[in-house]
This record gives sequence, structure tokens and C-alpha cells, in this order.
Amino acid sequence: MDFFSAQSTTAIAPDAPRIDAVEIERLRSSLGEESDAIIQLFLEETAKRLARMGRAMDPGERELLSREAHSLKSAAATFGCRHLAELARDLEDVAPTIALAPLAARLSALGDAYHEVREALLGKSS
Repeated sequence: MDFFSAQSTTAIAPDAPRIDAVEIERLRSSLGEESDAIIQLFLEETAKRLARMGRAMDPGERELLSREAHSLKSAAATFGCRHLAELARDLEDVAPTIALAPLAARLSALGDAYHEVREALLGKSS
């Protein structure tokens, strides 16, 4: 079992940090001088992904929604963004059948989590 499949089957404990600062620092250390550029790319791609997810509201687009949520889950976990990864995992699980109102609420929660992640990764205080 790889890292991402293990990550996706385990819910985050309620008292776990929403963003794993240790994981972020480990990633920065392993990436070296490229870390800022890679983090910026992650943030830009995540914003684009969230926009695509926001446009996938029709029942016929749920496959796209599920794929985008899956990709977001994996990317967020890589960057230590536990809460964002958990929200994406939950959306991936329900994407095929979720009603419009709960979908809108979940997308809003993903957007909020993204802004929290962005601030953390860019070193801004909340």
C-alpha cells in the first residue's frame, strides 16, 4: 500500500493539526532552493483545481469532480495540508451521488481550507 492510499483510508483525528508544520518543513528541506517555486505551483494548481470543481455542479460532471477531489487529496497530503486532504477525500467519496446544496457547502469548505493552507505555506499568520 502506498502513502496516498494509506492516507486516504485514515480519518484525521479531531485533535490533529489542520496543517502539519513538521511535514511542510521536511518538504521544504528536501526541495531545497526550489521549495518556494514548488509551493507556489501547488497553490496555483490548487486554485485552478478548485475552480474546475466549482464548475462541475451538474450530475453529468461528477466523474470530473471525483477525479479533481482525488488529485487534490493527494497533493494536499504531500504538502502536509491534512484538513484540505481530508475534505477532498470526503468529497471524492460522495461526488457521484451528492445533492447540489451539500456539494456547494463542501466546495465552500474546501475554499476556506485552501485559504488557510495558502497563508500557512506562504508564512502569513491567520
